[in-house]
Amino acid sequence: MQFYEEIQNYSHLIIDIRNHMGGHYFHFADVVMSPLIESAVHATYYQFFTEGEHRAWQMANVDALWDEFYEMGWRTMEVTNYEASVFVSENNMIYFNESDLGYLSYATRFRYTIHPSYTNFPFRGKVWLLIDGAQSAGVGAAIYAETSGFATTVGRPTGGVTHAERTYLRLPNSGVYVHVDVGYIVDANGRSVVEFGWPPQIPSRPGLDALQTVLALIQEGYGQ
Repeated sequence: MQFYEEIQNYSHLIIDIRNHMGGHYFHFADVVMSPLIESAVHATYYQFFTEGEHRAWQMANVDALWDEFYEMGWRTMEVTNYEASVFVSENNMIYFNESDLGYLSYATRFRYTIHPSYTNFPFRGKVWLLIDGAQSAGVGAAIYAETSGFATTVGRPTGGVTHAERTYLRLPNSGVYVHVDVGYIVDANGRSVVEFGWPPQIPSRPGLDALQTVLALIQEGYGQ
């Protein structure tokens, strides 16, 4: 909080999550975004699911399943389910791999409202988020930052390991438990995040890394 207070009147804030290998993506909303915003912002992403026992149970228990997340930290959440093929068509997801629809039955829209924290120091300058092959919560942070308009993402696409819904299975011989993602996350154009990562809004310039690219953009007056 002391840092946020000190930089409150700065023109630019650069947040670097490159090489981030995971964690809990809610923390980015609670610890980074909420103290720096002046009014509520909305972050949205989409997951697709197959027909099966696990998903049938989720659909039947959707209210109980998500109640603990609706009011948590400085976030509220709205979950809406659709038929997969209809959702892709109506939302003009031009990069969605249509052959995948043969495996997918449901589309779910997750819409988070992120509220200012009680102790906040609204940052009215330009916020930049540096990304590369970040995984899991790093992907979530990029999605939150970009879809809410909180920050401009710069760098290289994130890794393909997302914060999708998951379940667990036990290997029959070794007894080892592994987790398996059951959610298929896409960006607003229908591109699979697992396969391609979350792309930056501004790719790193040739010969420059993400930070050098941002510093060049600032020097050129971008975002002023």
